[in-house]
Amino acid sequence: MSDKKVRKAVYTNIRTLTKAFEVLKEIGLGELMAPSENKIAVNTFTICDQLLKKGLLVEFLQEITNDFETEWKDVPLKAVLGCVSDFFKGISEEFAAVELEELKKLLT
Repeated sequence: MSDKKVRKAVYTNIRTLTKAFEVLKEIGLGELMAPSENKIAVNTFTICDQLLKKGLLVEFLQEITNDFETEWKDVPLKAVLGCVSDFFKGISEEFAAVELEELKKLLT
């Protein structure tokens, strides 16, 4: 299976962000989804490793890509890391486009 075929678009809508937050919270990384003035270093491999150890990697991939049809267990690691990386890059870009105080008001 080539990486191009499985490199999926990722979503940063409210439903996806809510579900992603719940999954990341289960592995102790919920703070990655919180807007902050401080940059948080995100190591995609570490995130995938933690999700895999808790049996949540496939669920996370399904949610962030809105793709429940792909056999994610057969997808090459490079493509999986790419999807997860794209998701966090998308969130970062979304947060950067909104003033932090405005974002905090929206989320509280």
